[in-house]
Parts: sequence; structure tokens; C-alpha cells
Amino acid sequence: MVSNLEFKNVNVVPYEFLINNFEKFHQGGPIWHDFETQTVARHCRGQKPCDSKPEYLNPLLTVDKPCIWLGPVTNHFGHQIYDFSGRIAPSIANGTKDCNYIVGIKKGSSVIPKVSIDILNWFNVNLSKVEVVACPTTFRSISVFGQIEQPFTTPKLDYLNYLDDLTRINLGNIKKTSNIVYVSRSKIHAHIAGESYIEELMLLEGIKIIHPQELSLKDQLSTYCSADLLIFSEGSALHGLQLLGTVKSKVVIINRRQNFKMGMKDFLHGRCNSVHYIDSVSDQLAIITDYGKEHLTSSLALINYDSLLVELKNQGVNLWRNFKLSDFHSSVEKDIHKWLKRNLEIGHLRNKASIENINRVLGKYNFTINFMV
Repeated sequence: MVSNLEFKNVNVVPYEFLINNFEKFHQGGPIWHDFETQTVARHCRGQKPCDSKPEYLNPLLTVDKPCIWLGPVTNHFGHQIYDFSGRIAPSIANGTKDCNYIVGIKKGSSVIPKVSIDILNWFNVNLSKVEVVACPTTFRSISVFGQIEQPFTTPKLDYLNYLDDLTRINLGNIKKTSNIVYVSRSKIHAHIAGESYIEELMLLEGIKIIHPQELSLKDQLSTYCSADLLIFSEGSALHGLQLLGTVKSKVVIINRRQNFKMGMKDFLHGRCNSVHYIDSVSDQLAIITDYGKEHLTSSLALINYDSLLVELKNQGVNLWRNFKLSDFHSSVEKDIHKWLKRNLEIGHLRNKASIENINRVLGKYNFTINFMV
């Protein structure tokens, strides 16, 4: 069972911070009564609140109709599922004809992002009953259900069963095939250097390549359901599995971050037949933030190709027969130039620390770049 709470006369404000990695992670939404003592109502990770109390703003609107708080919405696919979709199922199951559902959004925005709309549609939410809190608003009656799944906790069997049923409703009965699918990040700024060449080798072996950002949510999820082996370039696409309950596939994850086992201790638990991580990262090209830390989520991963290919072969994927070292190096060099150019264009290489960090890494490989260009 998921706990629920009911409140009267609650002020809800737009988000000042949302998925902020370096200052306040999460600040905005409802200013719950006795905020510091709340747990169920607040945003939690590992059963512990990780949000900051929102700053009170004079309300511009008052809503008398009873509402249920679903949480914030964001255009970040991974965090929308991993952090912010855990209240949807219990809220919809317990909602009444008379209530609306409310979502919070970053200050200055007023429209639900398409990513969030797709996820709400997956849960068969009536979008006409979902309202965005885009300005400070007082709600006379507001209910909130606990997160049925949240970061750093493993999903419960009854919730996985619910998602299995939901998947059958949305996709029908999908038959398993012996297909191998590679879920690539080669077209995203932060990826593995040389990833497009790895794709070429996979295509030669008859492996299906997908770039999830180019597919509808249903097409992504049906692809995952049908494949016998799913190979992911580590990243947000993995969170799509959280919508599926038990995937019954073998999952292999090629790391982009050293010693990082995404999902091992929480959302992948019980969902897949098996999970194997390939940690072949030798270095990462990363900018240094104003807080003095490497921004690894936007980094370019440099990998040990020998380690990667050996590990893939152990998982039943042999890319050695067509591999050419010169072609791999050429692909890596091309990706480094593209990554650097992009960071220059968006102004991320203006600080000395970033330049020094990147030159330190590239110096190991006798690779230099003119940052004045």
C-alpha cells in the first residue's frame, strides 16, 4: 500500500531549482504544512527527503476544486521517470471524477514538456484533468500519494505486476525474438568516443541500432520488450525500462562513467533476466563547473577498445572480425573534435580549470587542441 495525505490551504509555487546537481537539488512545488517533519509528501530518494523548503510567494490564484499532487514535470527523460513519476500510478488509481491532477514546473515555464506528456499518456492519465502550476497558487484541498517507486529503492513485486498489466494494455502481447538491440547515444553530445564506429561493427553483425530520441515512447518500449539481448550505452534511455515492469531480457550496459553501475541497486532490480556492466572507460573529457567539480554527465568517455570488445564477445557479441584500429582511432578523433567544438560554442570552455582538465586528459594520448580557435 502507498501512503496518502490530505492537506487544506496549501500554497504551491513554481520550481526555483529542479534537478540541480550542485546547489539545491529540488526546490519548489507545495509548501506542505509542517514541512520539515513531512516525508510521504516531500520528494524522496532512498526514503529520505532530498528537497528544500520552497520560498513563500504571495498567491496569484486560489483553487477550490480538490486536487491530487503528481509532482514536477521536466523535459529530462531519465529524471522524469526516475525521480518524478513515482506518484502517478497510485494517484490515478485513487482519483475521483471530481478531482484534478496538478504538476509543478520550472519558473518561467507553463507548458507540460512532450516527454512528460508521453509518460502521462503511458499511464493512461486523462490530460484534460492535469493542470500546471505556473504561478503561486493556493489550493483549498490537495492530496498527495507516496512515491511507489523512488531512487535508491528497489521496486516492489506488486508494482512490477501492475506495470506488466499496463504494458499489455498499451502494447498488446509482444513476442520475444532472438534479436539483439543496441541503444545508442552516438547522436547525443555526451557519449562514448568512437561510438558511431562501434555501431558500424554491430550493423555488420546484424544487430539492430536505435537512437531512442528519434522514436516514439511506445516504439522504444516495444523494441525493448521484443529483444532477447539489450545493449545500452549507459544513460537516460535505461530509465525507459522502469515503465515496463519485468522486461525478461538480458541487459548489458556499456559504461560512460568509470566504476558506475547505473540502476544496479534500485530500478533494474527484478526487472531483467540478468544485468552485466562493461566498464571499459579509461578517461573522461569533462568540463569543470563553477563549483570546482567535473561535470561527468556531459562528458565524452574515452574507452579501452580491447577491453570493450573482449567483454562484448563474452556476452555473445563478436565485433573483432571487422574491427580496424585505424578506423576506430579516426572515429574517436572526430568525436573529440565535435565535443570540443560544441562546448566552445556554448561557452563551457571559458574557464581555465576546464581547459587544464581537458588538456591533462588529451595529453595522455598525444592529442592537443587550440582553444583559441
